[in-house]
Amino acid sequence: MAPQFEIKNEVLSSDEKVFPLTQTQKQSLKQIGDSKRVVVIFIKWKYHVLTNLENLQKPEDAALIGFFAEQTRAKLPECVVKHFDEIFWFKADYSCFESLFTDLKLLNIPELDSFLSQAIHLIPRAKLRLIESEEWVNTTLFHFRKKYQIPGPSYDDLEPLRNKALEKMVGEAEGVPSAKFALLDFKNMFNINTEVDRIKHLIGTFPMFRKPVHRAGCGGCARINDEKELLEWIRETLDEEYDGLYLIEECVFGMEFSAAVCLLADGTWRPMYISYNGEKTVVDALKSGDPLPFHGERFEDSLEMFPNMDKFVDQVIKAYKPPFPHLLCVQGFQLERNTDKYYLTEITYGMVGQHDTMLSYMYSGVSQETALLSCHLNPKYQAEPDPNRPKIFERHIWYPYSEGLLCSHLGIVENSPISSELTFNWLIEPGTKLCKPTSFAHFLVHIRLRNENKKRVLEDLEWLGKNWRPDVVPIEEMVEKNVGSLSMCFQETNFGDFEEAEDPELNIFNASQRSLVRVST
Repeated sequence: MAPQFEIKNEVLSSDEKVFPLTQTQKQSLKQIGDSKRVVVIFIKWKYHVLTNLENLQKPEDAALIGFFAEQTRAKLPECVVKHFDEIFWFKADYSCFESLFTDLKLLNIPELDSFLSQAIHLIPRAKLRLIESEEWVNTTLFHFRKKYQIPGPSYDDLEPLRNKALEKMVGEAEGVPSAKFALLDFKNMFNINTEVDRIKHLIGTFPMFRKPVHRAGCGGCARINDEKELLEWIRETLDEEYDGLYLIEECVFGMEFSAAVCLLADGTWRPMYISYNGEKTVVDALKSGDPLPFHGERFEDSLEMFPNMDKFVDQVIKAYKPPFPHLLCVQGFQLERNTDKYYLTEITYGMVGQHDTMLSYMYSGVSQETALLSCHLNPKYQAEPDPNRPKIFERHIWYPYSEGLLCSHLGIVENSPISSELTFNWLIEPGTKLCKPTSFAHFLVHIRLRNENKKRVLEDLEWLGKNWRPDVVPIEEMVEKNVGSLSMCFQETNFGDFEEAEDPELNIFNASQRSLVRVST
């Protein structure tokens, strides 16, 4: 039974002052708490709602509340707004964003703390569900669920799915195929040479692969080609006074994939899609600066390329026992093309990331965001594909930073052999000095391709990957050849200072004059 509530001009506590609710907002939340079976609070910290929530069918006895960063407001279309009973806006602090790719630490979101401290007196705790769509927000939600006694997974519940070291241990104990590994504890390291010998004994051969145990978006990941590189990296990391834990793995070769599924409220799961980026791994693409294509199909449409993927995913789910309902993504390598020789690399409990999310509906007929919300709003949800999905094929190609200066938003030449509709979505402005790419935060543009003919969209994707690059020039080269052009290209950017565009990740699908569109004829 909902608590009795009387609106009055009470003195706000110190927490409530951070994000004070108006009387109208309190009345609305009270009415929602009294009348609804479940109240889902959808938290968006860094990225806007990335899809149009296609085919979302919210039950009458369920409420959906948005708690969104103010920086994402301009990207929220009316077709998305209509699904929410209430939306609350807060000013997010992104000063720690880059560090989250190597450490999924607790975020400082005092506005959410303040909001929840008031909401629990208006909506019964048992009805509340805190749902995030960004991996780095999970740690913060663990904290708030515990603090305010709100139902949902705890830190301990999900640590085997988030901690890369525990993932390996559970997989080894449950017989899930995976690469050989060793753990490197920088906090308790006494002899570097002894550690190197231990790692070589456990893994056997080079190259190896390293990753922090709590990370996202390839942050901190890299290949180690030989013993010399391993020694140098350990010494450099110790010099930086890093005291965390790294996972060192056998370097696996094959097709890297992500298998996204929906864990349903009835304890079963439904496949959504399998995505892949081609022959090159994500980390290798970042290192080389090569563009990263995104492909995907439903499980049943990928039987020849990824046979028995449903059996592999089921083995992983039974081994790790993730909490239902929610989304799950099983990531790994296919060791031999068109076979079921799969190795697990890691698991994502939730949406797999913005790159896949934006294509999830076109891949499978099921938007990741729709599935994420629906499985919590509707206990009978089955993640069925939308029969009204457009009969077109869509692919994306993302271009990482390359060290230098972005001089312009240059598109493709008019006589190119492209037949697909292209949309260029620039994430940073001309005149921006680019750093070396180290994570998924470092992309400067992505191109959306659409075509009614699948063969043609794949041909166009391949052509772009081989023939088109952003207009980035190494600064040293520009200084040597044309100082005048350099000063013009920088515009108002201070030469020599590293300057990133303001919130570049939020410019995706920005309908502005900066988007270049070529429509097939």
